[in-house]
Amino acid sequence: MHVNSEPIRNLEDLRQWREQILTLARRHRVLQVSVFGSVARGDTHANSDVDLLVDFEQGYRLTDHIRLLQGLKELLNCKVDVVDRRALRPEFRDFVLAEVQPL
Repeated sequence: MHVNSEPIRNLEDLRQWREQILTLARRHRVLQVSVFGSVARGDTHANSDVDLLVDFEQGYRLTDHIRLLQGLKELLNCKVDVVDRRALRPEFRDFVLAEVQPL
C-alpha cells in the first residue's frame, strides 16, 4: 500500500486518497464517508487531524471501527478521527453536520 508523505492541508489533498480511503472503509463495513473539521473548512494547521464522519453498516463491530482508524492513520500518515454519525453527541451534531463535505 502506498502511504501519504505530504501533509493533508485541505479537502483537495484528502480527495487524492479517496479511492484508497473508500476501499479501506468498505473493508470495515462503512457505507458512507464524509469530511468535517479543519480539512473541510480549509483552515488546517501543523497539528490538525483529519475528521471523518462515517455511516457504518448495521451490526458492525467495534473492531471494524478500530481497524478502520488504524488503517487510515497508516495510509494518510497523520492523526485521524473517525466519528460514527449515529454516535454524534447532540451538542455537536448541528455544528458537525453544517460543515460536512462529501469525500
